[in-house]
Amino acid sequence: MGTIYQVYVKGPNGQQISLDMAKTEEQFKSMTVLQLWEKILEKLPDIDSVKIAQIISDLRLIFTDNTLDEDSALLSDYGIQDKSLIFMCIKLPGGGGVLVDPVFPGVGDKDGNNRSMEKLSSF
Repeated sequence: MGTIYQVYVKGPNGQQISLDMAKTEEQFKSMTVLQLWEKILEKLPDIDSVKIAQIISDLRLIFTDNTLDEDSALLSDYGIQDKSLIFMCIKLPGGGGVLVDPVFPGVGDKDGNNRSMEKLSSF
């Protein structure tokens, strides 16, 4: 009886699922992020293809400090091994430029540089 290579995925609600990924180490090392998504979607109840696209666009997979955002990338490129824990998080809209505080303009300028230490060192 051979080894089944698995990964664990923890969802936004805290529920953890185990996914059987491959039966050999070679197969596991050749698995892509897209194949991981396919395995995750197999575990979900019957969902039509429109909702699948919506789910994938609203969620992201994170392992250690890396976002698994390139579908063609190998899981091994991210350092994912047998029994690794991958987090599924909700993408939050937003982002933007650098904030400049009008009261303390030295804290972060328009280029994002923190000049507060430069001002303190002049004392």
